[in-house]
Amino acid sequence: MSQITERNTLSRQWEILRLLPSVGVGISARELVKRLTSLGFNVSKRTVERDLNELSRQFPLLCNDKSRPYGWRWMDNASFDIPNLSISDCVSLAITEEVVAPLLPPSVLRPLKPRFEYAKKHLQEANRDHALAQWTDKVAIRTPSMPLLPPAIDGQVLNIIQSALLDDKQVKVVYSGVWAEEAKTLVLHPLGLIQRGKILYLAATAFSYSDIRLYALQRINAAEQLEDNIDKPVNFSLQHYIDSGAAEFSLSGDIAFEARIHRSVINYLFETPLSHDMKVKETNTDWLNLTATVKDSWQFRWWLRSQGSSIEVLAPTNLRQTIKNEVTALSNLYKVNDF
Repeated sequence: MSQITERNTLSRQWEILRLLPSVGVGISARELVKRLTSLGFNVSKRTVERDLNELSRQFPLLCNDKSRPYGWRWMDNASFDIPNLSISDCVSLAITEEVVAPLLPPSVLRPLKPRFEYAKKHLQEANRDHALAQWTDKVAIRTPSMPLLPPAIDGQVLNIIQSALLDDKQVKVVYSGVWAEEAKTLVLHPLGLIQRGKILYLAATAFSYSDIRLYALQRINAAEQLEDNIDKPVNFSLQHYIDSGAAEFSLSGDIAFEARIHRSVINYLFETPLSHDMKVKETNTDWLNLTATVKDSWQFRWWLRSQGSSIEVLAPTNLRQTIKNEVTALSNLYKVNDF
């Protein structure tokens, strides 16, 4: 075998190892051929099958032969790790784990755990001899939001959604809406995945409708990738969709927000403003006048409610009325007049 052929074989097998999933039913040889072809490899299904059998003798691979086509994946708690990570690589992985672990569902985290464990073990071994290895003991990350636990997502569902998203294929799902009494079967056109806090959402259109909606993955009970291509909205961009405020569950677009805000909390907004055009006007009291252009969304209204009696909404008038109604409802709930 020539050196060029050996290099091609090594590169191809390297990519195969990278393409194998860590959970679910696995990926078929036919699907691997498609993925490898898209990466520039001219390869047959028979060659991929030979590669898989050869690699399974060297790596902890599992062939799911319960149904055809056979699916290949890594065994549980195994993955394709690149050895000899540097100390700086391990520090980066350790800090990354601290950031993403509270945000991602278990099924998303599972393939990453062997890499995180390797990094932690390597740092522990090097701790005494390398100053950089002690860096994770000197920094900490905490999110300001309530530390809720992430929901459980079916690993097989996630794999199917990701595969359909990658291949621009439609998916048929069984979806349980948060307020629905019964699950519904939907045909979705996947457009993107959005991690929002603890929840992973699929941005998609349904059936032949053109409006884009968010579907929480933990509410998808079953999924099946279809052969039909998606009908992608013209000029759709996931980033533009997020910038529009959709990921914050936008209600009515931009609004001219005006409020009176107590001096005790204004310093936080000086450090982290509501918007680029936010302005604060001094008064002779402990209350300051604030104006800003913001997106009217559930996220913004949750923030408003969290400020309690430290902020009074002045405009828009419909937003002021909404908050006023909520305050009245709270007063009735807590029976304020009984005190």
